[in-house]
This record gives sequence, C-alpha cells and structure tokens, in this order.
Amino acid sequence: MSEHFRTPEDALAYVQVHDDHAKRLSRASLPTLRGAASNARQAARITLLEGGAVSRDELVAEILALRYPLISEARQEVSARQALLAEQVHAELDAQGQS
Repeated sequence: MSEHFRTPEDALAYVQVHDDHAKRLSRASLPTLRGAASNARQAARITLLEGGAVSRDELVAEILALRYPLISEARQEVSARQALLAEQVHAELDAQGQS
C-alpha cells in the first residue's frame, strides 16, 4: 500500500472522483474551463507569466493534473488490487477444478 492511500478502497474512490470530475469538465464551456483552470492554478499557487493551456483538452488536462496529482499512483494501486483479486479467483477456480 502506498503512503498516500491507506486502503485500496481509498485509491479506488480517488480514481472515481477524478473520472467523474473529468466527465463533468468535458461537458463544460470554454469560459467555464478557463475559470476553473485559473482557480486550480491559484489553489496550487501557480502564476503564469505568459501562455498556458488554450484548447479545451489542454484546459481539462491542466485542471485534472492540478487537482488530482496522485492519479497515476491511485490507478496503479487499483490495477494492482484488481490483478491480485483476479489471481485469487483463478487460484480458487483451479482448486475447484482439481477436487
């Protein structure tokens, strides 16, 4: 288990919240995304001197990266848990087939 997630369920919940937020952002208007990106940068104490995300996809990616910095770790935790569960199921099925 990672230092950021106490249980696999915590990691799964983080992934689900991220994915739900991504769905909502994908339906947002460009002005809404610009405001949300600005708020996310302010919360992360990041100041842009020039440039920055312009397209819808860039804005969504920036917002998600700033608000969910642990998403890669959470997805790895979820994948590891799913692999372990699949391995256990296969072992149980193998044991049942041999009896």
